[in-house]
Amino acid sequence: MHLFYEEIVFHHDITEPFLNKAKWVYVLISIFANIMFGVVHIHNVNGRWSSLIMYIVMGVWLQLVYIWDGRNIWQNIMTHMVYNGSISLLTIFSVIVMLLFGK
Repeated sequence: MHLFYEEIVFHHDITEPFLNKAKWVYVLISIFANIMFGVVHIHNVNGRWSSLIMYIVMGVWLQLVYIWDGRNIWQNIMTHMVYNGSISLLTIFSVIVMLLFGK
């Protein structure tokens, strides 16, 4: 459920008002929004600020998906869901492999 709010807030609400401004303003606001997207995931990396880079990069990628798909927030929501789902499946698979073959 959080991903709905994350996508709407960080990849639409924050950036959309700046869409018709100078390109550098939109890029600057997008960078800010994606840094904040990373910061809200601090709990995912046990508070390690250096590990937030992957979430900031993910935010930039989702921002690009939003722009390239004609600012369709549903595409972002689905992309975010697929990403989260694949991470969950990989985690489950890793646990099963460790239980079967680990020591």
